[in-house]
Amino acid sequence: MRKKNLIFILGFIMCFLAAYKGMVFSPSFTMMFVAAGMGFCIMAEILYMVQNEGDMRAANNTSVAEKTGRMTIGVGICSRIFYIIGMIWVFPAVIIYATGDDWMNGCMKAAGIGSIVLCGIWFGWMWKKGEIRLAVWGKAVELLISLAGALLAVFCGINSVALIPYGAGLLLLTIARLSEGKENKVRECFFLAGLVLMTVFPSAPMLGGVL
Repeated sequence: MRKKNLIFILGFIMCFLAAYKGMVFSPSFTMMFVAAGMGFCIMAEILYMVQNEGDMRAANNTSVAEKTGRMTIGVGICSRIFYIIGMIWVFPAVIIYATGDDWMNGCMKAAGIGSIVLCGIWFGWMWKKGEIRLAVWGKAVELLISLAGALLAVFCGINSVALIPYGAGLLLLTIARLSEGKENKVRECFFLAGLVLMTVFPSAPMLGGVL
């Protein structure tokens, strides 16, 4: 693992520990789900780093490519599954926190429609570029669930303002996961920034209930 990746991973872990500390300070099902979701998303991104590094080695060495080809594909699939599981935890976390909000039903409908429309636009763009393949279908499922969770948090944040940084962080994670590249540190910067914003939600009560 490269030093730059290790630095990002350390940042990911620090965010998770801060969120976990906030969950312990203010225990609730919402905070438990937030921490669990962050944990799965972080594991997913670390697996992506492992896959990306394996792909880079394989591109420079044919013998390595033959040995690690199936393994990197498996790691990539696990990364996607972990991330989807992490984003699924967003829904109960937000719904429990925003229960009683008069706009709740409208927020859920808006999140559903918004995620379908945005995912459809992305999928159409990929179709136009001629890049429709099996991996893209998996990425579309990930994007749909990720957008739905992020938009739900953002829309519910209109009345429950503590959800605003959480929703913004989820959107940054979604953007980061869309980006791919051999030396794409912009992706990791977006992902880390998203985690920092998400951490504000469970950590704020420790700072005197700012939100």
